[in-house]
Amino acid sequence: MAKQFNIENFIINRPVRATLFSKGTNEVLFSADQLTDSSLECSGTQVYVTDGIGARVAAFDREKNATFTASSAFMNLGLMAAQLGSDKEVADETSKIIAPMFELIEVKDVTKITLSETPATEPKYIYSTHTDKSKDKTYTLGAAASATEFAVNGKEITLPTDAFQLGDMVAVWYERETTQAVSIKNTAQKFSKGGRFVLEVLGCDICDQNTEYYAYLVFENSKLDNNVTLNFTNEGTHQFTVNAMQDYCSADNELFRIIVCK
Repeated sequence: MAKQFNIENFIINRPVRATLFSKGTNEVLFSADQLTDSSLECSGTQVYVTDGIGARVAAFDREKNATFTASSAFMNLGLMAAQLGSDKEVADETSKIIAPMFELIEVKDVTKITLSETPATEPKYIYSTHTDKSKDKTYTLGAAASATEFAVNGKEITLPTDAFQLGDMVAVWYERETTQAVSIKNTAQKFSKGGRFVLEVLGCDICDQNTEYYAYLVFENSKLDNNVTLNFTNEGTHQFTVNAMQDYCSADNELFRIIVCK
């Protein structure tokens, strides 16, 4: 008979993966595998019975709570979509995505410049720039180029007459259609997703660090927190919080469980 696996002390190496599954279909809603600052917090509420002078004589527990908090080392778009209650939209030939575009184009022909992309709609304005490349004069779209207006034909912009010289820079903001993009939308009508949350943790027995085991933290019924802050720096992380709720349809109203196995 094989020796029973009954580990007591589990040394945590690192969290490997956090995944949220749909309760109904078991589809993966997000999966993050570059985790930092992971922690599980358990809390509860107690109410007290006091005597005539206010001394506590008994305490009763009313509820338990569990919260998992972590950060993804990278911005995770699937996680962001789940936090916002939306789905990640992936562009293709039949479902193109409109994306913003900015170009700063050097004038090599005083009559025209050429955009690198075809605008989804014609830009209404172009701008001359100062020597530090900041915005200067504004020119508006017209049916034909004039002293104050420019014209657009596909990617080609006919510049206002006598407005630019060789070497000048023209600033153009516009929108383009693309088949190579991913989009996530945040709307006021949709909120963070919930489901079955599983955290996979790599570790080992304290007496045998060469033999690795996996521990699993499982929230059968959970909800992502709506609150999220992203710092747009190279050192920024993508924080998220998962709140455990009672699995109300289970026999013991399970909040979470931890499984360690070979």
